[in-house]
Amino acid sequence: MESSHSDDQSRTQLRTKVAPLLRRGQREALEAADKYLSSTSSDKAFLVCMPTGSGKTGVIAMLAQTAKARRVLILSPRKAVCDQLKREVGGGFFTKILGERPKGLKRASRLAKTDSNADILISTFQKLTRLDEAELDRLQDSIDLVIVDEGHSEPAPVWSKFARRFKCHRFIVTATPYRNDLFQFDIDKETAYLYTYTDAVGDRVLLLPTFRQVRNSEFVAVLRETLQTQAGTKCLVKCKNFQDVVFYRDLLVAEGLRVAAIHDRFDSREPGLYAAVPQDIDNTDLDVLVYQRKLDEGIDIPSAKTMVFTYPLASGRELVQAVGRVVRTKGDTDALVLDLAGGANEKMWSNYKDFDESISYADLCEWQRNGNAD
Repeated sequence: MESSHSDDQSRTQLRTKVAPLLRRGQREALEAADKYLSSTSSDKAFLVCMPTGSGKTGVIAMLAQTAKARRVLILSPRKAVCDQLKREVGGGFFTKILGERPKGLKRASRLAKTDSNADILISTFQKLTRLDEAELDRLQDSIDLVIVDEGHSEPAPVWSKFARRFKCHRFIVTATPYRNDLFQFDIDKETAYLYTYTDAVGDRVLLLPTFRQVRNSEFVAVLRETLQTQAGTKCLVKCKNFQDVVFYRDLLVAEGLRVAAIHDRFDSREPGLYAAVPQDIDNTDLDVLVYQRKLDEGIDIPSAKTMVFTYPLASGRELVQAVGRVVRTKGDTDALVLDLAGGANEKMWSNYKDFDESISYADLCEWQRNGNAD
């Protein structure tokens, strides 16, 4: 669907203004996306693979705001990620990179009803499952571009209903290409952009984390030492279940550390306990954030530079997402992973790094077809 000449000018001006300020991986992803969008066929989806922390949200924001599309639908598996996308795509990303909010941005809104006037709609797949066929038809007819963030997190049966329903151009953006669900999107093997973790480290966008195996008996002492060495940083403690969240929170509070614990089962009226992630948590004076899953995706905490794994994680995807919380470059700080699980997580990280260092799109296809995901 065509847009007005003035809209085209605004998009071009925004791209011209922002592009020089982007990282190499972001610029290359957008250049590759432009080639895909210029093609007449939209039968196949376009894959953008960028590690957590390397700027994929910025790519999504630029695509949504500057692509020649009347209306854009952004899909994500989790509400928290949708909330972050609404903030960043709706203006937050551009304000951070330009120092001010540019004029003429498209309005971004959560999908509440299919007749919304917003130019950019953001939704979970779960929300789509609650729409009836007539509503889905109206939505489909109004959308010119679909962007899916971390689509691999959804089960394949959901993809079978929605992945190919939209016949417009589709972008699949992922940080962890670890499951063959991506092929539910019918991705064209000739159209993809891969920016590896190795690339991001070479560009000084991400850090290589240092794993340190720690016994439970020395955990508190090692954590204190780490926080003192990297003053002003935060530690994230990832737990297996609610009981462990309570245990580690109580342990660290008793040691005099400034601790917040986050879990659905908490009553947020209690000091230091939160059912949801507090806004602007990065700018608090907290030392430690204890959680189960709440910080895995959709939350940016640049001051977090230490990750504690209290148990062996279940999958490579979960591990990569969690490590991604602490590897963004920030000043002279290092990224440290304290592993209380006897080396299992470090071994899984090593396997991921081996995969990453040799990855190409052909390798990715073969890897997933053979079921070698985690």
